[in-house]
Amino acid sequence: PYYAYMNGENLCGAVLIGPKFVLTAAHCKDADNEFSIGAYKWGSGKKYQIADRAVHPLYDEITYNNDIALFELVEEVTDIPYLKLNPNVVDVPSTSLTVIGFGDTNPDEADTDFANFLHRVDLSYVDANECNRDQRGEIGDDMM
Repeated sequence: PYYAYMNGENLCGAVLIGPKFVLTAAHCKDADNEFSIGAYKWGSGKKYQIADRAVHPLYDEITYNNDIALFELVEEVTDIPYLKLNPNVVDVPSTSLTVIGFGDTNPDEADTDFANFLHRVDLSYVDANECNRDQRGEIGDDMM
């Protein structure tokens, strides 16, 4: 229920982490002026206007280093629970992680088809070296 997304200039997934705060990627900073929160089906969820945003001060638009941003909403979300973040660092290979979103379901890199329903997949954490090899050397120390 805490899943949020923006669907303006870009489709950006996010997470409600407090009654007025949403966490997402810094590259989404200008994607839209509102979030849909509590969405499980494309186009569903309640819309909340954005009051302010704080982008990581070291965010790099070319390398995507420090690609994280915190958005403040105009009004509190009172009818949807928020995700309580775990303060522990995830750095142990094989730790189970869950990814959710309406991401691209088309395996053809030239075409994009977004899912109609919120999807989820459980993955295992891999260390930065292995990830970097798989991603053509584009993974920095601040990425997971």
